[in-house]
Formats: sequence, structure tokens, C-alpha cells
Amino acid sequence: MKKIIILICCAGAFTTSFAQYDGSHTYRNNDYAYGKGAYHYDGKYYHGERESQIERINREFDFRIRSIENDYRLTFRQKRVQIRDAERERATQIRILKRR
Repeated sequence: MKKIIILICCAGAFTTSFAQYDGSHTYRNNDYAYGKGAYHYDGKYYHGERESQIERINREFDFRIRSIENDYRLTFRQKRVQIRDAERERATQIRILKRR
């Protein structure tokens, strides 16, 4: 009985370890190189300052929207209006940044 249980546990561990590997995680598929931005596998730089600023704006507004969603003092309508205003402001800031 012990041998059967151990065999089943080993087979399960073996199966789950290979079920999570898809073979696409190679060194050349890495998008980020130690915080220096994203590089294509042939070494060309394609993640510039503008994209990092857009990501920063998106992070800030995502945080702001989450804080609005979690504010229990606001009604559903107030949350919806504030989220819509934040989304518009985000789009405006990104549009201004892209025009530069």
C-alpha cells in the first residue's frame, strides 16, 4: 500500500512539474534587461522614454481608480463619475505626451 501511494505521489509531482513548462521561456524571449528597458532579441532598443512615461501615467491612474473603487464613503454613482473623470484625465495626459 505504501509503494502505491509513493508511486502516485511521484507520478503527480512529475506530471505537475512538466505541465507548467511550455518551452517559450528562453533567454532570447526576455523583454526586460535588468531595468534598462526592453530590448528585442537582436539588441535593438524599442522601449523608449515616452513609453516609460506612459506606463508611469497608467500606474498612477490605476492606483487612483482602485482607491476610488475602494472608497466606501462614495455612492456607486459618485464612484462612476470620478472614475470616468480619471479615465478622461489619463487619456488627456497620454495624448499630450504623444504630441511632444
